[in-house]
Amino acid sequence: MKTPSEELRCSRHVHCRKTRSRTLGQATWLALLLSSLFLKTVQADPNVVAWGSNQYGQTNVPPNLTNAVMVAGGGAHSLALRTDGTVVAWGAGLVDMNNWPDCGQSMVPPGLMNVVAVAAGDTFSLALKSDGTVVAWGRYYYWGSPIILADGLTNVVAITAGRFHSLALKADGTVVAWGYYWENGRTYPLGVPRGLTKVLAVACGSAHSLALVGAGPPVLPARMVDRQTFKGGTVYWQCAASGEWPLSYQWQVDGRNLVGATNRVLALTNVDSTNAGAYSVIVSNALGSTSSPPALLTLVPALLNTQPQDQGTYLGGFATFSVEAQAAGPLTCQWRFNGTPLAGATNSSLALSNLQLNQTGAYSVEVSTDAGIVTSREARLDVGVVRVCGGGRSASDLNYLNRLTNVVAVATGCCASIALKDDGTVVASWVDDGAPPPTTSVFSGLTNIVDISAGGPFFDCGMMFLALKDDGTVITSEGVIAGLSIIVAVDGGLALQADGMVVEIGWDGDFAVVAGLTNVVAIASGPGHHLALKADGTVVAWGTYWNGTTNVPATVPAGLTNVVAIACGASHSLALTADGQVVDWGCFLVGSSVLPAVTPPGLTNVVAVAGGEAHGLALRADGTVVAWGHYYNEDGTYVPATVPDDLGVVSSLTRVRYYWLAILGSGPPVLSASLSNARRGADGFSVSVPTQSGRVYALEYKNALADAVWTALPLVAGTGHERTLIDPTATGAQRFYRVRRW
Repeated sequence: MKTPSEELRCSRHVHCRKTRSRTLGQATWLALLLSSLFLKTVQADPNVVAWGSNQYGQTNVPPNLTNAVMVAGGGAHSLALRTDGTVVAWGAGLVDMNNWPDCGQSMVPPGLMNVVAVAAGDTFSLALKSDGTVVAWGRYYYWGSPIILADGLTNVVAITAGRFHSLALKADGTVVAWGYYWENGRTYPLGVPRGLTKVLAVACGSAHSLALVGAGPPVLPARMVDRQTFKGGTVYWQCAASGEWPLSYQWQVDGRNLVGATNRVLALTNVDSTNAGAYSVIVSNALGSTSSPPALLTLVPALLNTQPQDQGTYLGGFATFSVEAQAAGPLTCQWRFNGTPLAGATNSSLALSNLQLNQTGAYSVEVSTDAGIVTSREARLDVGVVRVCGGGRSASDLNYLNRLTNVVAVATGCCASIALKDDGTVVASWVDDGAPPPTTSVFSGLTNIVDISAGGPFFDCGMMFLALKDDGTVITSEGVIAGLSIIVAVDGGLALQADGMVVEIGWDGDFAVVAGLTNVVAIASGPGHHLALKADGTVVAWGTYWNGTTNVPATVPAGLTNVVAIACGASHSLALTADGQVVDWGCFLVGSSVLPAVTPPGLTNVVAVAGGEAHGLALRADGTVVAWGHYYNEDGTYVPATVPDDLGVVSSLTRVRYYWLAILGSGPPVLSASLSNARRGADGFSVSVPTQSGRVYALEYKNALADAVWTALPLVAGTGHERTLIDPTATGAQRFYRVRRW
């Protein structure tokens, strides 16, 4: 284990930049793109940590970055130097309010090798090679011109980069400068003070430069980083010392002088086992000498430049793991799952398709060479049951839901989502303007939850999530709604009571019973209108649609009866009839166009419906999904609503404004269930039935089969588990019972 003292800190803070506004024509201060990098002792796993501003991805360290020995941070990009002398860059080109093009500083030149140091400017990068030459790439932001190196630049031992200028320190103690600096609205070429010699270190600010002139005995400011390589590989060490000029260097291994190793850079080529050991350098001048702490060079059978990374996907989906290795000779791979070899998995990549839940676990690879075996890190694969489908930016933001398992319901608002698991707990993941969400939950610790919903899922981004407990109480992100009980279902801003009454819930947690509405068995809520399904199969609507010009009252088509399920879109409504037919009415708002909501012809055998802003969805009895209407895309366009070809079998749907979520299952939706444990005692009659979360159940009876009317007992919420339904009034000689589900 490495101790804190064994860590090399190469934290570099990008300067605040003084930027001339291209639109206002005057100087303004912008505190932009402040980020830092941290380099831990070199190791097989990723060892670079970045934090601060991430506006252009400059702190998104590549997950497969390994064996880094130096880092540098620029205006909107970052660099890492690997132990093999190659460079990795990430981030993006600086783009101003007028869409200035990418400056290309994060694009490493092809074939760049043998690098011993890197530096990052505002919108450009530098690399110092072992032969003392410098490579530059990127552009100066204001001029848009490529970086041009100083002519005849050789024998360089150190580099640094500022905003628009660079410095190179040569082996003879002189400094070369090129580029410009900005002052008082003008640019000036940057030179070097006359007579500047005996320099040991250089540094760039935003518009100024620094040189450290040697004085006193030698000092080593930072320790060297351990290296790993394979037989036949190349390793570089660079020593940055200060003190009275000139300085002399003597490299050692295990305390023995290396013949001819007397330069600031030590290059070891065609390394073999005789080169392994503890390397140090003695730096001397006329006033004394100092020795660096040893840094270890370790030989490994193969150097893993990239490692398999953790992934999450959905049931029936796919995943690919890969490894990139360097070795002196041929190498072979063997992939493992939870430590067990996978038959035939001997390539550098492992492609998995039609993934099942039992394939969740740890994947690793053994890389074998003539020198031995190297085992990669274990990468976690999570196969979930939630899949995001449809258009809109939010669909890509919610891919983390793919990792969820044992999910029975998902509720999604415009900025966040929550998922209900089969054990009655809630997982909440929050999204803020497209950023990767943390997995913190305002519902942490809740148990016995049987239904969830998101209030205002379309136009209002205030997040009012509702969670229904099995005792009939309702919880929001603000806490329990006092005085609200005997609830059996929630949807949007509505709650259904066990007695068939409907309650409207406000953003502040206040609630009121909808007057005159009784015998309701299902509810649906849209952005401005609501639906209620009554026990007799009729539908009631209230509120308004937005038709693209004004709000119009929500209505129900004349003669609509025999309905068994309902759903709300943005400005349209859906009803499912007992014979598997779908009715969609209202309008689809497709950009500036207003289209009538029309159900596709020939749609039959439907068991559930859902609606979005301008699209409708139907789940069929065989587990397939049909979509119609249009999805909204990130670029402001609308595309016809479609269903992924590889979706698989769906058990339930959740809709939001621009996309939808499918909960995948191993079989089609449950259409019927058998009753069990029927008994009659002194406390009445009871029977057990398997239930589903989000569904509502009612035990009904009549005293004789010839009776025309069934009498319904209070509604009961489904829990995802078996529930016992009770008739406490069963005192007569006989009764006939049935259970209904909505």
